[in-house]
Amino acid sequence: KVLSVQATGQPGSLTTGGAKKLTVKQGDPVQLVCSVAGFPEPTVQWTKKAKYHQQSQQSTIPSSDNDQKIPDSAPPTPSTMVVSKTNEVRIESVVAYRDAGFYECLAHNSITTGSATASVSGGSNPTHMGIEVEVEFSPEIVVPRLVVNTGETYVAQMACSVQAYPKVKVTWEKEILNENGPQSSIPVVTDGPNSRYEVFRQSSTSHPIQGSGNSTAMPVGPTFVLKVKQVQGPQDFGRYRCRAENRVGVAYSDYITLTGSPARPQSSYVHVKDKAPELAWIVDSWSPLVEYQLQYKRQQDLPAAWVDVKPQPKVVESSTGGNAGDERRYAVSYLFGGDSQPQQQIQQAGGPTTVPIVLRRGTTYVARLRALNVHGWSDWSTDVVFTGMYEMMMIVMIN
Repeated sequence: KVLSVQATGQPGSLTTGGAKKLTVKQGDPVQLVCSVAGFPEPTVQWTKKAKYHQQSQQSTIPSSDNDQKIPDSAPPTPSTMVVSKTNEVRIESVVAYRDAGFYECLAHNSITTGSATASVSGGSNPTHMGIEVEVEFSPEIVVPRLVVNTGETYVAQMACSVQAYPKVKVTWEKEILNENGPQSSIPVVTDGPNSRYEVFRQSSTSHPIQGSGNSTAMPVGPTFVLKVKQVQGPQDFGRYRCRAENRVGVAYSDYITLTGSPARPQSSYVHVKDKAPELAWIVDSWSPLVEYQLQYKRQQDLPAAWVDVKPQPKVVESSTGGNAGDERRYAVSYLFGGDSQPQQQIQQAGGPTTVPIVLRRGTTYVARLRALNVHGWSDWSTDVVFTGMYEMMMIVMIN
C-alpha cells in the first residue's frame, strides 16, 4: 500500500501525507517521494496527467504573412504519461508547460490488482496517492496577426493570446510618436459609454480575427481582443500592444500595426499561356487601389537587381473580399508576352529607360508585387518563382 506522498518545492516548502496541491514558481526544484509498504515488496511508479496540452507559446516561428505560428512539428503533450519507475520524481528546474499537472504514485504487487481506487486521504490500504503540482509563471504572449488591415468607418480587431498562472490582467496601449523624444505608449481607454473601444476575451480555441487577409487561426489561448468600434483614420491607425500582468511578472506583446493600406498580395497561380509565363495575385483592400508595382529579377541576383515591369498588370475587382464584409478584392495578373510586349524600366546615364523584357529559356526568375491605396503601399508579396519559356510551370513561395 501507499503510506504517504512527500512533495518538496522551494526551500522550506514541504508537503506530506494528505496534501493535495504543491504550488511552486517556474525554475524552482521539485521533489516528490512516495513511501510504500507491502509483501511481496511492491513495485512503484509515478504518472503525470499534464495540465497543458500545448508547447510553450514562446516556441513560435515567424511567418511570411506577418503572423506568428506554432511549428507544425510540435507534438501535443500526452494527457497521461509515466514519469518515474521508482518511488521518486526529481525536477531540477520546473517548467510550467512541461511539468505542471497531477502526479500519482501507484504501488503494485502480486496481491493487488491495481484496480483499487483511493484518494490521497483514502482508505486504510490505498494503492495510489496523488498530488497536484501548480507552477506559477509570468505571462507569455503570442500575437496571431502583427498587421491588421482595415478602412475608415469600419470595425477592426486586434488580438493577443496569453498564457499565465496565476490569473492574468490584460490591458492595451497605443504607441505615441515623439519626433524628438523616445518612443512611448498611452493606455487605451475601454471603459465608459463614449469609448470607441471594446475589449473581450475568447476561449482557448481557434478564432479568426476580423480584418482583411493574412489571418491565421491559432490553437492557443485564451485570446484577448481589442475592438475598434469605428475606425477614424489617422486617429486610430498606428501601433498597439497588449500588456499582461500577474503576481509573478509583467509582459508586453510585440506591436500590432493597424493600417488602412492594402493587405500583402497573395500569389494565386503561375501557369503558361501561349508558351509565356502568367503570374497572378489576390489583393484585399478596404479602399480602392490606385497603383501597382511589379518587379522581377533572376533568382540568383542580388536584391539591388530588382527592376520594374511595364505596363501595369491586368486587374479585375470584385465587390467583396474573402474574410470580411466590405473589403474589396482585386485579382491582379501579368503575362510575360502576348498582345502587350512586357517591358522593364532600367536606369541609364540619361535617366530611366524602358526596354523589352527577354526571358531566357530555362532561367529561373522571381517576381513580386505591391499595391497602393490612399493610405499607402502594401508590403511586398512573397517572391514567386517561375521559369522562362517553359511548357510547365510550378509555383514556389520563398521568404
